[in-house]
Amino acid sequence: MANVGKSTLGCKSAHRKRLLIHGSNALIKHKSIFTTKVKAKMIARYLAPIITKARKYVERDFLHAKRRASSLLGDKKSVQMLFNDILPKIGDRRGGYTRIITLENRPGDDKTRVLLELVDYNALYTREVKTKTTRRSRKKNKHDLEIADLNKQAKKTEKNMTNTKEKLLNQEQKNTSQVKKSEQHRS
Repeated sequence: MANVGKSTLGCKSAHRKRLLIHGSNALIKHKSIFTTKVKAKMIARYLAPIITKARKYVERDFLHAKRRASSLLGDKKSVQMLFNDILPKIGDRRGGYTRIITLENRPGDDKTRVLLELVDYNALYTREVKTKTTRRSRKKNKHDLEIADLNKQAKKTEKNMTNTKEKLLNQEQKNTSQVKKSEQHRS
């Protein structure tokens, strides 16, 4: 285990070691985690040498680098994510892989909460251009279907009414023309 400072976090060394390993795995998988300030500093100090060693060993021997990281992290998925996602993105960085952002205090015990994140994975700071995605139509629920049916019926009745009005007007025109013809024949 890397030397991570003097804080014991109020627990024994085995528990503290597992806490750092699980915190590092969570940070690798989720790219950011909420925790206390002391834990965040310890996790950042534990994870920095792992990333540095992985970066250095990848250039020489990929298998050895994976085995070293796996022995320190203990989780296959986080090791895969470290080598496939994180190292290509922060391979040029010489250190300072994490960022700690202080938030409000926790209401229960008034400890300082922080956001611990990998530096190149924050959308606010990296400003990546998002590609437009097409919007999918939402599933229509029963109420929306009823309203759509009512609208269709209203359109149909409106169409029928306009058709009947047109028919009545046509009939009136025919009747008036017939009346005029009959008047012309009488005279």
